[in-house]
Amino acid sequence: MQQKKTILIVDDEPKNIQIIKDLLEFEGHHVLIAENGREALSLIEKTPMDLVITDYEMPIMDGFELLKLLSRGYSDLPVIMITGQYRADMDKAIATLKEGAYDYLIKPVDLSKLRRAVTMALHISQTRRESHALTAALSTAHAELNKKNEKLEELTRINNDLLTIISQDLESPLTILTGSCKLLLKEDHSNLPDKQRELIELISRQGEKILAIINDLMDLVRIETGHIQINKVETHLHGLIEKCRLNIQPVAGSKGITITLQPPIGIRPVYADEARMKQVIFNLIHQAILFSGRNQTIRIGIIPMQDTQQVDILFRSSMVTHADIQKVFSGNEDVPGIDKQTRYRLNLCQEIIELHQGKIWVEEGVEKETIFCLQIPNLFLQQDRK
Repeated sequence: MQQKKTILIVDDEPKNIQIIKDLLEFEGHHVLIAENGREALSLIEKTPMDLVITDYEMPIMDGFELLKLLSRGYSDLPVIMITGQYRADMDKAIATLKEGAYDYLIKPVDLSKLRRAVTMALHISQTRRESHALTAALSTAHAELNKKNEKLEELTRINNDLLTIISQDLESPLTILTGSCKLLLKEDHSNLPDKQRELIELISRQGEKILAIINDLMDLVRIETGHIQINKVETHLHGLIEKCRLNIQPVAGSKGITITLQPPIGIRPVYADEARMKQVIFNLIHQAILFSGRNQTIRIGIIPMQDTQQVDILFRSSMVTHADIQKVFSGNEDVPGIDKQTRYRLNLCQEIIELHQGKIWVEEGVEKETIFCLQIPNLFLQQDRK
């Protein structure tokens, strides 16, 4: 049996009303009666209806006039019109369908057809209400989401402003501090007691470490706010990587690590910001050194591909797995064995590579090495995109 619905019968003939009323009540519905269109409108304004079954010919306000008013003010309320069987009545039935009636029935009413028409009309009524309820819920959710997005944008702006202020306020005194330490070590190195020299060197190293973190944070803020400058020119990766290798070799040497770069064979130039690309390569090699154990070899190769040049940095990590590093590139913030500074630098590398329409990821080599992989589009491809 269907769920109980409220159905309005509009007719001025008691016999017709009783026949339809008995059927609907047998089906378990709540039935209301109106003798003309005006009385029906009054009831509809007071009581939510699921369906209206109305006769066409009635005094004061007929069924067609009622239908037109309902089409304007209650367009979701289905209406079944009952008409006579003559040709003129058939024309009226067609007119009611054009005006928006769900269905029409011809007198004398076939109860089986009435039952089917009522069932389908109630189903449509329920579907319309659920659709409107869902639309209203979606509209409310959309409005709430917009408010949350506005709040998030405001919090992001405040966060970026705060980072900028903190970075600027810290950067200048730290630069002075580290510069002063280097000056002391340079001028009075021979006269300083070992303990004082060690403390000054420690202050200098820690100051430079904090400055590096600040610079990485500032670069991330610039990228997120769209203020970073990317100046692309024709760039030869092999020469760029060789400079990075030579600059960082002393750091690698302190751990007995050797860095090798494969000879350039079939390598094409790329369209890149040289300074930013050096920053990426230097950071990745530096991270490879930090992740590697002592007396290891870091191998760097450039693989020419159809549309890109791929740089592979292979190393044996003694601290984290390639899967853990990949989690950083996938957006995870808490990865065991990877501190915030490392995460900032890896995220910065990722952002810079993506600004070049490139890709960066980590994979495992055939001999269980960890490999930093990055791809940069070839020069001709980038120029075509412009």
